[in-house]
Amino acid sequence: MLHLMRPLDRGTYPAGAGQYAPRYLEAWLRHFPVATPSQRDKEDWVENACFIDAFERVGVDFEILGECRGIMLTATEDSLASGTGQGAFFHSGVSRADTVDSDYRFPLQGKEHLKAISRHALADSFAAASGRKMILVPPSASAINEAVRQIVPAEGQVFIKTLKKGMARIFNIRADMSPMDAIVAQDEDIAWTLVQFDGVQSPYFSIQGVIEPTFEYRMFIVDGSPVTGAGCVESFTPLDNAARFDPKMEEIRNDGLVNHEYRLVEQYLAFALRLARKLTPELAGAPAYGLDLCVDRISGNIVPIEVNPPLNLGRYASDVEAWVKAIDNQPA
Repeated sequence: MLHLMRPLDRGTYPAGAGQYAPRYLEAWLRHFPVATPSQRDKEDWVENACFIDAFERVGVDFEILGECRGIMLTATEDSLASGTGQGAFFHSGVSRADTVDSDYRFPLQGKEHLKAISRHALADSFAAASGRKMILVPPSASAINEAVRQIVPAEGQVFIKTLKKGMARIFNIRADMSPMDAIVAQDEDIAWTLVQFDGVQSPYFSIQGVIEPTFEYRMFIVDGSPVTGAGCVESFTPLDNAARFDPKMEEIRNDGLVNHEYRLVEQYLAFALRLARKLTPELAGAPAYGLDLCVDRISGNIVPIEVNPPLNLGRYASDVEAWVKAIDNQPA
């Protein structure tokens, strides 16, 4: 398996990197010897440099691609363009241009995999574990109205997000007006979205019952099993990794109060093992993905939040070497 990544801003590195990430900096300068220190973002740089370091330490075949040729992707069901060349896995730096043209084959990131991942709410195992209703609908006012009323018959709240990363928020639904009117009153952009995609019949929105996520955690799944994991603490990077399944979490995301939740990590791991074994076949056999979990404050249960495709996945304090090893062990 050939491992690919495309670093962002390869001409610089953070001014303090020599103190907090000397090994990463050494790897960076081996490949970009004319790079100079700057005031660039630490987390952004680490999530690039960590792959170069991991590739070298694990000893895999890898290639660092040229400059970005388009908008960076975080999620899409359009998939990478797959050529006829060497089998590869594209870890980081995927852009929209890579959905159009490629010399490589991507057996672990096929169109069928990414399409199924974006529609994970349709998977029976995910729905059974989620603790809430989840309905996928096209960008249609009537479809949105019908779906919302299945979840909120009169008055209450509903969570709506786009399948491709973009909008995600809770809406207050009223009994005395249509759901669509209530939604547009809170976010006018949705009305423009319906105009822009008028006539599209494929799913565009995921409409869900509301949960109150606490202790959010990302499991990195390869071949139906978790291989590493970390709390969704946005200030953390692989530099903060302390274990293959790192125990550091925030009860409330972005509140800055980090605890070591050793028992909860064990519970998350057991939950992810059970769910991934059932879920992976329902995701067209997707060989790799991110599975986000939480404890729902309302029910007190562990539930899945969402499934993310393996394109520019945020790493948090995960073990990147464990991820690279697991990917490398897959057939190319």
